[in-house]
Amino acid sequence: MNGCATPDVLASINKLATGIAVDATNVYWSDQLGSVTTCALDNCASTIVPLISGAPENEFNEIALDDANVYILGGQGFGSGEVLECAKSGCPNGPTVLASSLNAPVGFAVDGANVYWTEWGNSPGSSGVGRVAKCSVNGCNNVPTAIADGLDGPMGIAVDSTRVYWATQGAGPTDGQIHIAAK
Repeated sequence: MNGCATPDVLASINKLATGIAVDATNVYWSDQLGSVTTCALDNCASTIVPLISGAPENEFNEIALDDANVYILGGQGFGSGEVLECAKSGCPNGPTVLASSLNAPVGFAVDGANVYWTEWGNSPGSSGVGRVAKCSVNGCNNVPTAIADGLDGPMGIAVDSTRVYWATQGAGPTDGQIHIAAK
C-alpha cells in the first residue's frame, strides 16, 4: 500500500456524516440529517452521545470547535444557510442561531472569538457573487461582518491570530486564487 496503513474504525454510524472535528478528548461529527454527535476518543463505540438530534430541515455540513462549543455550518441552499452554536455538553433546547439566510455556505473556521465562513452567493457559478464573513461567537444579531464581497467561488477558509485566508475557485478553470485579509 506504499506506506498507507489500513485505518482503524473509531465508530460505525448509520448516518450521512459530513463534518468532523476533534479536541483532546472527543471526536464530533455532523450529518446531512441535522444531527451532531460526539464520542470519547479512547472508547468511542460505547460513549456515543447526540448533541443535536435530527433536525431534518437542516442539512449540517462543516463543524468547528473552540474550548466550550461546537459550531455548525448548516444548509447549502440559497438563502437557507445558517451558522449554529451548541455547547459541547449538548443543547437540548436546540442550537443557537448566530447567522441565517446565508447563500450557499461552504467553508468554515473558528478562532474562539469569531466564526468565519465562505458563501458561494446567490448564483453559484456566476462571477463576483461570493463573500467571506464573520460573526462573534456571542452572536451578531444576524448581521455578520463582511470581510470580502464580490468573490468568484470562495471555498475553504482558515484563520490564524491576525488574518483570514481563503481559496477561490475563480470564474474559470485556471484562475483560482488564495486570498488573505486582516480579521
